[in-house]
Amino acid sequence: MPRPARREKDDDEEASFNRRPVWSGTVSFGIVAIGVKMFTAVRDHDIHFHQISRHDRKRIRYLKVAEGTTDEVQGKDIVKGYRIANGSYVTFDAEELERIAARRSKVIEIESFVDLAGIDSRHFNRPYYLLPADDAAGKPYHLLVQALSQSNRVGIARMVMHNKESLVALRSIDGTLCLETLHFSDEIVDPDTLRRSRKTPAVGSRELKMAEQLIDSLSAPFEPAAYRDAHLERLRAAIQRKAKGKTLLLDEPQAEDGDGKVLDLMEALRRSVARSRSHAPAADGRSRRRTGKAAARKSGAVTRRRKAG
Repeated sequence: MPRPARREKDDDEEASFNRRPVWSGTVSFGIVAIGVKMFTAVRDHDIHFHQISRHDRKRIRYLKVAEGTTDEVQGKDIVKGYRIANGSYVTFDAEELERIAARRSKVIEIESFVDLAGIDSRHFNRPYYLLPADDAAGKPYHLLVQALSQSNRVGIARMVMHNKESLVALRSIDGTLCLETLHFSDEIVDPDTLRRSRKTPAVGSRELKMAEQLIDSLSAPFEPAAYRDAHLERLRAAIQRKAKGKTLLLDEPQAEDGDGKVLDLMEALRRSVARSRSHAPAADGRSRRRTGKAAARKSGAVTRRRKAG
């Protein structure tokens, strides 16, 4: 089924857009400097709707107006403002913000190298690819890529992009230098601040063992390509159907299993383990049956537990 247009770009325009660097500058470590261009490493597949007048079938447009007036303000007359304590604003134009960021605006200077396992996954934000800016940058670029790969280390640096300083990590992925923006430590929410008033209930050894068995029965290698955005697929199908003038077919909302409250935790765990072992869910939502001696052995264990109960 053909994919509906996104953001009013055709395939050629989107391909060209994806090849356009979002930043260019230099990566430096020690006295080695490497000219690079940065590209986005992820695609946006979301469907973007416009707001349309229900009666006129025309797009809704917004005008930028100053508060208390109806006169449109042109882009050249708009500056950035920060509200201070007395309610007034201090303002900055684009040139001033660029001058503030100029010290690091074109350089990614690696400050240290760390083990990848030592970075809490909560810090990772968005990935980009760095590629050599020209032929002269090729050799030092691949030198850094191979050194990072063999040492299993990650370069930590800071950079300025869009007038904002970001903490970044540089690592080797499939022979390419991947840059990932990181959250600063003060941006990470401490979970203790969310559960201070809650007591941690005691967990019994039988419950823990049963939960571990459930995890084991559902364990499988992570295969990203096996997972699909089912909601996006249904939305695309609905758009195609409406575009052809057909009636939109809507499924009845599926009833939820229970109200989310667990009355007998051990019984719920037993049923979950039994169900997962007979019809372990695949990544794409289809069920798969276990086969072989392992499945028979585990099935027998479930049967014995049922008889014992």
